[in-house]
Amino acid sequence: MDIDNQFDNNLHTLHQFNGIEEDFWPVYLNTVRSAFGADRLVFLLGGNRVAWQAVFQSPPDSLSAGSQARILFDLASRTMQEGIIFYPVDPEHNSGQEMAFLGIKLGVSPDPKKPDAILILFLSWAEQITHLPVYVRSLAQMTAALPGQYIGRKRMPADIQERGAQNLYELLELSVRLNSKNNFFRIAFDLCCELAVRYSCTRVALGWVKGHYIDLVSISHIEKFDRKTKASQAMVNAMEEALDQENVVGFPGKLDTHCVNNAHESYVMNHGDGAAISVPISSGDSIIGVLFIEHKEKLALTSSKLWELSLIARTCAHHLQDSYLKDRWFGARLLGKIRHGADHFLGPTHSLVKLVSVLILIITVALIYVPWEYRVEVGATLRSRDLLFVPAPFDGYLQRVQVEIGDRVEAGQLMVELDNRDLEQEASIASAEIARFAREAEKANATRQLAEMQIALARQRQSRARLELVRYKLAHAQIRAPYAGIVVEGELKKNLGSPVRKGDLLLKLAQTHAIYLELEIDQKDVHEIKDGLTGEVAFVGRPDQHFILTVERVDPVAVQRENHSVFLGRGKLMIAEQTWWRPGMGGTAKIDVGKRRLIWVLTHRTIRFLRRLLWI
Repeated sequence: MDIDNQFDNNLHTLHQFNGIEEDFWPVYLNTVRSAFGADRLVFLLGGNRVAWQAVFQSPPDSLSAGSQARILFDLASRTMQEGIIFYPVDPEHNSGQEMAFLGIKLGVSPDPKKPDAILILFLSWAEQITHLPVYVRSLAQMTAALPGQYIGRKRMPADIQERGAQNLYELLELSVRLNSKNNFFRIAFDLCCELAVRYSCTRVALGWVKGHYIDLVSISHIEKFDRKTKASQAMVNAMEEALDQENVVGFPGKLDTHCVNNAHESYVMNHGDGAAISVPISSGDSIIGVLFIEHKEKLALTSSKLWELSLIARTCAHHLQDSYLKDRWFGARLLGKIRHGADHFLGPTHSLVKLVSVLILIITVALIYVPWEYRVEVGATLRSRDLLFVPAPFDGYLQRVQVEIGDRVEAGQLMVELDNRDLEQEASIASAEIARFAREAEKANATRQLAEMQIALARQRQSRARLELVRYKLAHAQIRAPYAGIVVEGELKKNLGSPVRKGDLLLKLAQTHAIYLELEIDQKDVHEIKDGLTGEVAFVGRPDQHFILTVERVDPVAVQRENHSVFLGRGKLMIAEQTWWRPGMGGTAKIDVGKRRLIWVLTHRTIRFLRRLLWI
């Protein structure tokens, strides 16, 4: 479809429109839809934290309430940032119809409370186009400029009104012709030459903004020039003077009483003989270049001509910038895209999404690179190195029990006493027998009966031996603690008076000065545990207190604990014995095995399970 010719034919309609502003907008919107051959046009207003609202549609039908409405509002937000966008639509999201959206940001709005105005065009003829053509972009730029031109024409000075719509059409035609070229330096050179001829200028130059400085890129009618000459440097200084003040600056005469024009005065005095004016070229909110115009006549560039220059600068700005960016070498283009993405990312829009993205990025980097102290959790139980089993020394009866389980005893303290009345009787009998056999031996010796004497002496020795045995039992009838410790087994008080047999276990006594930790290490973590590693242990009774431990050894053979295999280890507590410690106390120990990446700490058990499950 030749929309270029259509637009030219309809352009005169808008140039000749002299009605009020309320009547201009319907005519403008219908003319734009007709010029582009759009199936549909939607006019959206917003701004000042006001949600987008569709105020005009052509043809007049209701806005879809589904996904298409959301796409339109999203396109409006993107158009506000980029100025002009071209967005092909997937047929699956448009009822199977291939279509493209063209978004155009307008410079003015019919509603002061909603200063942002966006045009969205539905182009069914663009189904085969994936990128916005240059001529369509040029027409879109002209479309965006038309409302501002209308309002400016209503308010422009009298000398511009006298020139009529034909002069304005010539300016727009010049913009279209320049926008049809693709090479940046060719566009810049042609622009300078066209302006020099149109306004009879001595010299027209274009400076391009690079960082905070101006780079002289083109001078009218001079394809090759020396940037190091004093005239070129003075010209650049004048352009930078306008760039710093973001305003039109000239000499002689101050176009703006608040502008400084010392560099322009210096250029005219040293290198010119008339007037010098710098016109900034803006794209969006930033200045991308400066036009420098030198004229022989001091008052040749009137306010109307300056208005025309500003209009040409605005219509060519976007295409100039696009051409400049495309003509750079690959590295510069890539760096520019990175900077543009960074500016967009660091901008004020979509703050919540950006904040969440930054947090996710920080968390991901932390998971991958931050080292974390990894600890292996094992079961821990207090054990005594010396455990004494106290058996019954002889057959007898329990007479008295002085201790219970958990009692702490000192060395020599009485714990259990057996009934010794039978032993005392046996001792008396044995003593009597010794005396009797002694008399019998003396009597046999007196009568010279040697054999009888030897028998009596043997029986005497036998009775003495039995007496010694009884005395030994009497000495051990009171069972005393051989060393300080804790009674860990033996509830005898409920069995007072009951008989006990020799060798029966009465009590179990554990020493408290030789306590160690028995560690139960799961088989999946035993490869992490090595001798000499340190850690902490907390017991069930007092989980708020942590004690330092050192791993002394790990047994090489596993044992069964509740249907799973564990390896027993021994740990040494690096602190003096506490009064409340008891052998058999249980708790949890955490062994420091070194630093690991945080993501490994969080996922290694899951990965281990999956590998074992899937056999990978």
